[in-house]
Amino acid sequence: AAIAAAQPPVALPFADGRYLSDASLCGLNHGEIVDRIGDDIHYVLYDINDGSVNGADFFCKVRDVNRAGDLVRLNTECEAEGTANASTMEMTYISETAFRQGERIFSRCE
Repeated sequence: AAIAAAQPPVALPFADGRYLSDASLCGLNHGEIVDRIGDDIHYVLYDINDGSVNGADFFCKVRDVNRAGDLVRLNTECEAEGTANASTMEMTYISETAFRQGERIFSRCE
C-alpha cells in the first residue's frame, strides 16, 4: 500500500515569526516575558510558523484558512494542557506582519 504523503502546511496570510502585542517585549524570551508581565503572556504572544499558530500555552495546527476581506478565520486543531480540540481562531488582517485579535494588535518582531 502507498504511504500517504504528509499534508503540506496551510499557507497563512501572515509571515512566519513571533508576534507580540507589546513591541517592548520582542527582545525577551518566554521566561523573561512572564517575569515582566506575569501569566498574561497568553494574551500577548503568538508564534506563527510553518502552518501552525502557537501561544504561550497552546499549540495549533492550522487545517484551513478562510479569508473574507480583513477577517481571517483559521480552522485549527489545538493542543493545550494535553488535550486536543478543534477550534476556530479569528483575527483581523492588518498586513502580512500584523493582525488584530480582540482589542490587541499583534506585530511581528523583527
